[in-house]
Amino acid sequence: MSKHQQLLRPQRVVGSPQSVVHRLRSVQPTLGVPPLDLAAVSSDETVQEILRNTLRSAYGVIGAQGGFVLLLTDDSVLEIATLHRVSNNDVLDSLFGWSAAGLHRALLDGARGLAGAEGQLLDEQQSEEPAVFLALPLDIDETRRGALCLLRKPDARPLKALDLEILDALAGQAALALAAGCQRYALSQLQAQLQAYDLAEF
Repeated sequence: MSKHQQLLRPQRVVGSPQSVVHRLRSVQPTLGVPPLDLAAVSSDETVQEILRNTLRSAYGVIGAQGGFVLLLTDDSVLEIATLHRVSNNDVLDSLFGWSAAGLHRALLDGARGLAGAEGQLLDEQQSEEPAVFLALPLDIDETRRGALCLLRKPDARPLKALDLEILDALAGQAALALAAGCQRYALSQLQAQLQAYDLAEF
């Protein structure tokens, strides 16, 4: 199995919450950094609104027909944060199909991944061929990264340097929204732990 296949193998996020009653009857809970639930973060209404608006803005810049945002953690958990005007098959193609090289470049190398109509990686400095798939890296934090992915029609115009600069700025906006969502989730979980700890002392 290749390095890419190992890193991009989706795994299910499983949680095992305990009730407050169980905490009261057991040993006092140990405070610590709670595990991050990617699904909870990506479903945050504020995060979703920003991601959807970011995708719509990107459509207007380069004439994309759809897009989605993927998240990847160091323990190989892959999460679809949001998708808009694309099918599940489009997402699977980006992971394992014709456009996989572009997504792998964004997720694993932290660089823009532009793919042509045949799935080949394009040199953004030299290629005159239009990119029909774009993956922009999202630097969220030390353990989480992602990609903002856009799909275009084969007859789309070639991209210019200014297009890419604007897309980078939009990707940065999406990364900030996701990072803020992670922080809000971690804070809410820590507050819940503190409340449970206080209850356990009675």
